[in-house]
Amino acid sequence: MTEKRASGPVLFYDGSCGLCGSALRFILRHERTNILQFASLQGALGRALLERRPALRTVDSVVLVEELGAEPLTKSAAALAVAAQLRLPWRLVTLFRAVPRGVRDAVYDLIARHRHQVWPGEQCAVPEPDVRERFLG
Repeated sequence: MTEKRASGPVLFYDGSCGLCGSALRFILRHERTNILQFASLQGALGRALLERRPALRTVDSVVLVEELGAEPLTKSAAALAVAAQLRLPWRLVTLFRAVPRGVRDAVYDLIARHRHQVWPGEQCAVPEPDVRERFLG
């Protein structure tokens, strides 16, 4: 089997998080351009990212790499960049960029800290065949 390569922005997510799985399904239903690709932080590509960027190991967050060599976005910055890829009305979430990042990230951290209790036990579902090629190793 050949290794898939990123051809656009890659959203790295926690593969054992029910909230992340729900968020991925939401993104796939509502995105405008279908350019986002996805990779679990626990997969080969995720482990390679964490090897190259050790500081990300301590960040409890999704990670968005918009292009090769770019600084990865985390927490609310990553979430808002993903929201910019959604159709209206969901794209209006990007208006929260006006809120100071420290405040946005504090809310993100609160949700992240409790996500396993609120969304327990759900594993990321196998992607549907029509989007499977957008899920990288």
